[in-house]
Amino acid sequence: MINDVLINFPEDVRDDIAAIVEKGGVLTADSCHRLSRRMKMSSESLMIELLPVAASYSIAPISCYHVGAVVRGAENSDGYANLYVGANFEFEGQALGHTLHAEQAAISNAWLHGETSVTALAISAPPCGHCRQFLYEVAGNKGLDVLLPKGSYSGLDNKHSDPELSFDTIDLLQLLPAAFGPLDLGCEKLLMDIAEPSTKLSLDYCDLKNEQQDKLVDLALAAANSSYAPYSDNFAGCALQLTNGEIVLGRYAENAAYNPSLPPFVAALSQAVLHNNISEPLDIKRAVLVESATNCTQKNVSELLLKTYSKNLALEYFQAK
Repeated sequence: MINDVLINFPEDVRDDIAAIVEKGGVLTADSCHRLSRRMKMSSESLMIELLPVAASYSIAPISCYHVGAVVRGAENSDGYANLYVGANFEFEGQALGHTLHAEQAAISNAWLHGETSVTALAISAPPCGHCRQFLYEVAGNKGLDVLLPKGSYSGLDNKHSDPELSFDTIDLLQLLPAAFGPLDLGCEKLLMDIAEPSTKLSLDYCDLKNEQQDKLVDLALAAANSSYAPYSDNFAGCALQLTNGEIVLGRYAENAAYNPSLPPFVAALSQAVLHNNISEPLDIKRAVLVESATNCTQKNVSELLLKTYSKNLALEYFQAK
């Protein structure tokens, strides 16, 4: 819980940090600027300091290994940007392969909040191979600054490590040499390149049981239209309504290596946690999945993982045209 880590920060900055929960895992550029001044540190050092805050969102009942990540969005004219947190998420009773990694959660959080690029990522240890591949779909040949607590990466050349800083910086391309990525599959777009909806799916509302437009279905459809599926065309979006009335969304984020792809249901569930900073997901009142009709589907994995937390809740599923 975030309250457990707030005590480690000066009293005059705790309200700004606590507001991260209210804003769905986001620290605004204004707050970042204010905190940097008060704590007399750069935005990069602040990202490192916020790693325990990000890790407070972690749900890891299987590994008990809690990881947090912080990504920085596009900078404004003052050189500051929104910061987005994310944490790992495991599904108790399910295969570890369904785990959401902290880096994925933070990137998805930024993407769902409208970011079209990220300029840095902070993590407590070098990203695993799975996440390096996922991050490459975001940064590509441009690279990405990966910020690590000082001394956490033994492979860093000392001449590139500033002894006066509390962190080391390494380019993603150094962590993933000879990378396989979108261009190898003929795709010139990256995950966050697309600002406008990537497809124009539609639903025939006469097919719905109540024959009326449904806000939650509309939101899932919009998420599907903004999803990233250049390899399968399996555009998919998920909308969850929690018992407290809150609605969270998730988009499918495909990956050139396929396995690191992020299912929309998992992305939405991560948003539920980021909006509430709780030790386990809130009860889900409704779960809607909309996807394009292709030779692969998000339906089965969504139903499987939904049962982990809401055994009696049926997934509302729609194929778009």
